[in-house]
Amino acid sequence: MSQRIFMEKIELETYEKTTKNDIKKEVKKEDASSQLFNLTREQFQLYKRTPEDFYKIPLFALVCIVFEEFTPIICYVIPEITPSTCILPQILPRVWNPHGILKLKELNQELTEEEMIDLSSKTSYNLDIQHVRLLCQSLRLVSRYTPVSMYPESYLRGKLQQYYNYLVIDNYYLSGLNNDGNLWNLTNQELILACLERNLIQDIVYDTKMFNQISDPIQKKMFEDKYMNKLRVKLFQFLVDFPNFNIGYLGVNHVIPRQEEVDIVKWR
Repeated sequence: MSQRIFMEKIELETYEKTTKNDIKKEVKKEDASSQLFNLTREQFQLYKRTPEDFYKIPLFALVCIVFEEFTPIICYVIPEITPSTCILPQILPRVWNPHGILKLKELNQELTEEEMIDLSSKTSYNLDIQHVRLLCQSLRLVSRYTPVSMYPESYLRGKLQQYYNYLVIDNYYLSGLNNDGNLWNLTNQELILACLERNLIQDIVYDTKMFNQISDPIQKKMFEDKYMNKLRVKLFQFLVDFPNFNIGYLGVNHVIPRQEEVDIVKWR
């Protein structure tokens, strides 16, 4: 699917360079970006998470049989044994540890603008091993119970490349190019998960703590709306910028909303 999107992009760019008929060009653009895949995003997400959840079901069933009413406590302590459909929003801060992202931010804080652009264009195969390990940690591509240094370098780079292919496809859906909704149609939970998968939330633990400290329902609702709008802006900018870069873009952590994008959210 990722390769099909790439070939569609190359074909469209080649067509635009060779044709001189603006009307035909617009028709070609419309045809090229309409229903490239028969799957919806919901079906694609189900296809992606099913293999991972399949191997967790026997262990999860065993935990339920042995611990019975204590199963929620076990799942809270070790959320990795829980199938993804059983993970409550309150457990997300435990699953998405911000340690890797904070380390990435610390590692990149001395980079110049040119160096950031160069890093953003790095693929999983020419990215330095330090960034590869931190990205795999922040994107949950490795177990948090096993030191990332114990994983073979080839394994980590392969996982990153697979993840890049996943993002290319998912970005296609979120951009609305398959005529099946876009990022503006996401629920709050879907939006948070999409941003976590792209390292757009630097510290979900801190953000959740700040939200839970608000007692007034009106202020809580205002905080939630402002937070979600900010995430939609970040995701929008990511979808615009990512096609020009590669997996290294997830390690830069400099996605800052521009004023014109804030205006777009207000207009929505």
